[in-house]
Amino acid sequence: MRSAGVHDEPAAASFYLAKLAKVADRLELVEALKAEIERAKTEGPYGAFLAGPLSVEDKAGLIYRVAGDSQRVLGARLAAALEHAHLLVFRPRDASPAAMQALLEAGWSSTAIVTLSQLVAFLSFQVRVVAGLRTLGASLGHHANAAAKAG
Repeated sequence: MRSAGVHDEPAAASFYLAKLAKVADRLELVEALKAEIERAKTEGPYGAFLAGPLSVEDKAGLIYRVAGDSQRVLGARLAAALEHAHLLVFRPRDASPAAMQALLEAGWSSTAIVTLSQLVAFLSFQVRVVAGLRTLGASLGHHANAAAKAG
């Protein structure tokens, strides 16, 4: 849900937020997540490569951290997960043992970290597929309209 939000896919983000609202029955949690989605929006990817030929592609960008008010509502585990998701989506080249350690310290197991990372990757893929299909559909509609006018 958060990955869909920061990818600027409002339909997907709304879908997942609605599901969460039904299950969690905690408006405060949903509102905190909405606020964090807005705070985390950026463009990427960016980050720094190890010193070498790819260093010319280094690009600075937002290093996202959950806001203090949201930390209280979300808790340490979820806040760490949101920060990790942002790292994977926007700064994958900055992934490091320290990033994994932050999740472990927040109470995530190694298996749960792998699962979380796979979910973030899947949602990123899902959002890109939907955007691609929407673009393709618009293009096909445009060509069909042009053909109808020409015919």
